[in-house]
Amino acid sequence: MSTSNRNSLVAIEEQFRQLLHSLSVFHSNRLKIAILIDFFGQLNQKGDPLLYQSYYQELLPYLLEQVTEESLLYQPIDQLLRLNKVLLSSHELCPSETESVDFVKTLQIVKQAMAKTYFYLGEWSDGLSVLWQEYNNETYRNILNDLDHVEEGSNIEKFNRLVSAMNGEDGIPYEVGAELQEINRDWKQIAGNAREDCIWTLLTEQQQNTGMFNHQMSIGTIKPLSLKLTVRPADADEDLLLFNNKIMSYNDLIHQQAQDALTAGRNIFFHSAAESLPLYKSLFSYPDKSLFYSGDSVGVAMGLLNLAGLSFLHTGKFRYTLRQEIAVTGPIDMLGNVRPISDKALSTKLKTIFFSPFKGVVLPAKNRDTAVNILVELNTKYGNRNLKILNVDTLADCLNNQAIVRKEKILLRERITKKTKRSLSVSIAAIILLLSLGVIYLFNQNVNPSRLDIKGKTLTIYNSSNKELWKYEFKNEIVSPNQFEAARGRLPRYIFDDLDGDGNNEVVIGFGSSANK
Repeated sequence: MSTSNRNSLVAIEEQFRQLLHSLSVFHSNRLKIAILIDFFGQLNQKGDPLLYQSYYQELLPYLLEQVTEESLLYQPIDQLLRLNKVLLSSHELCPSETESVDFVKTLQIVKQAMAKTYFYLGEWSDGLSVLWQEYNNETYRNILNDLDHVEEGSNIEKFNRLVSAMNGEDGIPYEVGAELQEINRDWKQIAGNAREDCIWTLLTEQQQNTGMFNHQMSIGTIKPLSLKLTVRPADADEDLLLFNNKIMSYNDLIHQQAQDALTAGRNIFFHSAAESLPLYKSLFSYPDKSLFYSGDSVGVAMGLLNLAGLSFLHTGKFRYTLRQEIAVTGPIDMLGNVRPISDKALSTKLKTIFFSPFKGVVLPAKNRDTAVNILVELNTKYGNRNLKILNVDTLADCLNNQAIVRKEKILLRERITKKTKRSLSVSIAAIILLLSLGVIYLFNQNVNPSRLDIKGKTLTIYNSSNKELWKYEFKNEIVSPNQFEAARGRLPRYIFDDLDGDGNNEVVIGFGSSANK
């Protein structure tokens, strides 16, 4: 063995050890798949089948463990093809492994991800070929001809027509039709929908890796960001910002960006709502709790979520919901100005959303030229993909773009009714408070009797302030008690005293023995 070959093998073994270390420390399955595919590509370039087989047998279990429907979402089709090629080589390199349940399941997941991505791209023939490898040529041609009559660029309409084709007597086999229906459900989940509490964000998953790649590994992804916005108690002295995910620290860019986005959203809404705003608790969250979130490119998304949430909590001129068929990226300052992202991040994110079902992407206007060039390059290979670039300079630009925000004008009658109800609630609360204070006032008055007055059958009791406390009417006429009876050594005819020790005086009246008196 020559010295150069020996050095090459030593280098490969060192890379292998570093790869195993990376697989143990990386949190992202998408990144693990990427570095495994890259390593297999380097091995393949060596042109040594035995060398490839030795590493392949050891790394295949790692690869099968990482492949899930989630980890293959929005992967470039070239990456999926490379992954599929690596797996198919198992038939020659690890024939026993191909019979395992895990392997069969993994291959099916990859096949469906490839078909799904081809359909997103509008590459109908390639997508059908993946799912339906033993097709009838005539039926196959009829389906494709039918798709050609649908308006060009409307991939969702074409896909719906494709799904309906399975109902024909000579249509798509049932098992393929079931797979198409599953893909169709995924597509319809975002198409045409709008929500006030969720928006899709373009992110990059990153991991610093020194050795095998000597640079920071990154791969694009698209995640839904949600916001739960609630009004804080009246005695709160400041807004409360929380994350339902791991962040590096509260000095991190994502926390600072959230503060700026909330300020910008509040300022815009304040001018349109014409009312003062209370303090809020803002809880941002991503569905994946295992990853750390950092950076400032989610600023526009946070600002839009805040605006939409405020429009549902308060009476403004408009109510905003956020389109679910677009994804957003871009930092923002507290004035609502959108800042550009780096060219590297832009390239990674565009090459992610291009292979997704999303119709459009919101980008900073200053990234427009670079974005157009990247999109032209991608469309050169996949011309049927119609991805709209929605450039914005400010957060307010988003509110005026119907492709980003669904803007519903609130009728004046509804706004007045809502404000009237709020005013009525305040009035009722004020009345209840006054009544409560009145009751408290009454209970704190002098209710102890100290003087009485008798007129016929009616007895009236007064307190020490000569204020009437109560009256009582007897059946018979009352004889006025003689207050001087006590001076003659007899019991008085009436007594004011706290007889039972409860703090309140009782009234005792004595009656003579005269009939009816």
